[in-house]
Amino acid sequence: VKRVTQNHFDCSSMLGMRLENQPTSDDCFGDHWEERIAWDSTMSALLTPSAVPESLSPFTLALLEDTGWYKANFTMAKSPVFGY
Repeated sequence: VKRVTQNHFDCSSMLGMRLENQPTSDDCFGDHWEERIAWDSTMSALLTPSAVPESLSPFTLALLEDTGWYKANFTMAKSPVFGY
């Protein structure tokens, strides 16, 4: 996740992707990507089906790959609008 975030924002000092720091419900504090940065990602806290098409961002694919359980195909990712 760190490398993907650094590449996306062209910032080698970033330590990783920010997590949501505002309680949007009782159970998702810190469980999603920061809404301001990745509002159009499936891992966004407030994404609704009518808002924007869901997509797997490079950040989400990197998170899945970092677990060691998946091998991500980054050519299938949709880059978030912000920061690109």
